[in-house]
Amino acid sequence: MNRKIAPLLRRPLGVILPLLLGLTAHSAFAADDWAPTATKAFVPTLLRAPASPGSSTARLQASLRSASSHAVKLASDDIRDIDVVVSLKPRDEAGLDQWLAQRLDQRPLPALGRDELIRRHAPSQAQVDAVVAHLKAAGFNRIQVAPNRLLIEASGRAGAVENAFHTGLNHFQYQGRDVITNTEDAEVPQALAGTVQAVLGLQTAVQAHTLHHVVKPAGSGARPDASGSTFSHQLTDFPGIYHAEGLPKGTDTTVAIITAYDLSDTLANLRHFAADHQLTVPTTQVIKTSTGNYANNGDATGEWSLDSQAIVAVSGGLKTLQFFNAQDLSDAALLKAYNAAVNDGSAKAVNVSLGLDEAVTHADGSQASEDAIFKLAAAQGQTFSISSGDEGVYEAEGGYIRAITDPASYTVSDPATSPWVLAVGGTEVATSGNTGYVGEITWNEGVDWFGRLWSTGGGISKYETAPAWQTRYLGNRLTTGQRVLPDFSFDASGASGAQVYVDGSYINVGGTSLAAPIFAGLWARLQTANRNNLGFAATELYPLASANPTVLHDVVSGNNGYNGYGYQAGPGWDYPTGWGSFDTAGIQSLLQQAAR
Repeated sequence: MNRKIAPLLRRPLGVILPLLLGLTAHSAFAADDWAPTATKAFVPTLLRAPASPGSSTARLQASLRSASSHAVKLASDDIRDIDVVVSLKPRDEAGLDQWLAQRLDQRPLPALGRDELIRRHAPSQAQVDAVVAHLKAAGFNRIQVAPNRLLIEASGRAGAVENAFHTGLNHFQYQGRDVITNTEDAEVPQALAGTVQAVLGLQTAVQAHTLHHVVKPAGSGARPDASGSTFSHQLTDFPGIYHAEGLPKGTDTTVAIITAYDLSDTLANLRHFAADHQLTVPTTQVIKTSTGNYANNGDATGEWSLDSQAIVAVSGGLKTLQFFNAQDLSDAALLKAYNAAVNDGSAKAVNVSLGLDEAVTHADGSQASEDAIFKLAAAQGQTFSISSGDEGVYEAEGGYIRAITDPASYTVSDPATSPWVLAVGGTEVATSGNTGYVGEITWNEGVDWFGRLWSTGGGISKYETAPAWQTRYLGNRLTTGQRVLPDFSFDASGASGAQVYVDGSYINVGGTSLAAPIFAGLWARLQTANRNNLGFAATELYPLASANPTVLHDVVSGNNGYNGYGYQAGPGWDYPTGWGSFDTAGIQSLLQQAAR
């Protein structure tokens, strides 16, 4: 039987008859007239990926093969609900791209207001209504449309998924979780092809991971003895290290963090940390972006504690600290959290200390869906500050080294790959005393006892094209025309990292999960100093960095691979560290000059 016809014949009779007889708005959606979305069949995509024996990817593949060998296809009338998020394409995306590129030539950079963005670039109400009608006819319920109309949430059984998207679902146990994976590429009727970007929630097996690196206990808040110029720092040292102590505190600016799971311990840790360091806890808002119960997760608590404490310490204070809180780290849950931060629009910086091999996010459609959200954020003057990864050039391997000599085999982390975020890499910083800046090298701690490399992520995206602010200012460094990362880098080394209070004690933490919130805290100071009139950070900072290298801390030594492989740091922008870090007071002086 034709695979395009078979799913229609498995629909409930009440859905089939109107479709066949032309009695609903869906009469144009013929059974053989379906179009692809950005969401591909999950398990075949992952299992086809090349992997070295013994690598993280090879182990993941073996684990998935073993688990999926016991998979059971969900029957269309299975009682469990499948929660999906349908992401839609912005209208006139080419016009939005052009508008963003033009901001490079205008100072100060004006931002589009949220209502203006929706009027110009959100999917039309008619487009949304057509998708909603399709979901209802397929058997979905509890349908909700995001205020900016980019996301549509819905719940339904496996039969509804098959009716709406032409794919079945496999069900099995994996890594202690009950997971599903879609067996075929997700499709929609041809009439919706220009509207629907992707369908998230059809795979729950592989999720994003946090990007902090716990090195060793650091005592009860006391500084370890420094044997030289590289040692563990208090988070309150970083404004001095990056020359931001003379700027106003970020008390007029709102910053957000993308989080997941229960945040009770995170908020308690923040209060304890602030009391220890005589800091004022800003007004906090926890915005839950999913329904249902939020479980506790100890590893995640360490991550969000690092993010929140670093941002408060480096900014010196905030107007508001928002937590856009997903239920878990699945593609669908995180996409809703990203979009909620953009819909709200209050935060000038949104910190994301999470990542995943971009091959996975490209295949499940979340990469394309994120891009649409981040692009709207950039247009309304928000900056997503995103960790570039802690696995060096081995993101797909989870940092587990292999004998890679061909840069074409190196991999990078999503969502840092997006052209519409600021990707933040990692360095190791040396100081005189606690806060006197001496220099930085590429963060690369080598491999641990398990053969896992700890080093800054950076390299070339295989799927994302370079944005205008890179094509203009990086010149011949863009050898492929693809998005390259990171953009800037700050301290991430366990040797020079930070002491973070987590559940009763201070621990020494590094990773690009430290670097990203350092940037977010510095950006909050810069925004307050400029009355929150700064636009998207990349379009603000790339022109300044290119023309004024003296305000940069250029990182010229080190690499982000193993045994001499990976990318090498060098003068100017480079793959391991981007432009390096910066002298924040120097950046502020240039911003003031540009605004005159």
